[in-house]
Amino acid sequence: MKKLFSLLTILLCIGCAPLNNNPISKVEDYLAKYQTLDESVIQKINDSIDSNYNQSQVDEYKKLMKEQYKSLTYEIKDDYIDGNKALVEVEIKVKDYYKAIEEANKKYSSYDENYLDTFDEYINYRLRKMKEVKDTVIYRVNISLTKNDENWSVDSPNFETLDKINGIHPH
Repeated sequence: MKKLFSLLTILLCIGCAPLNNNPISKVEDYLAKYQTLDESVIQKINDSIDSNYNQSQVDEYKKLMKEQYKSLTYEIKDDYIDGNKALVEVEIKVKDYYKAIEEANKKYSSYDENYLDTFDEYINYRLRKMKEVKDTVIYRVNISLTKNDENWSVDSPNFETLDKINGIHPH
């Protein structure tokens, strides 16, 4: 009887453990913050804006990035856990802003950054090309996590992962 009671107690404790405290659910939560435009994601957008952008460029850039994040889709491909470290492999689908940026870079490859009119012209063209993007691209990203005090948390992503989420990574 004691063994049965002990087994039942253990099963109840396991059943009460948070179901969302695993690497996959933490990555899903992390990506959902992009899709739902969580405050932390909005702050990332604000932090990434070039200080040389004028207000209309800032507004257009924010709008484009919000559209990018809301349309982001993903599929978890695999996960690897090794002690208190984990890696979740994800396939993401985003708008292909890379091609639009490359086109703007080619057109304005010799612009002088110190000449504000040309810089404004370049940024306006780049934003216009990004706004026209209909194509999507699929990237594979590896999101690393660390377990501290029995809780998994997503590590700060590297620049490559962020570029892929933003749709600006070369492919």
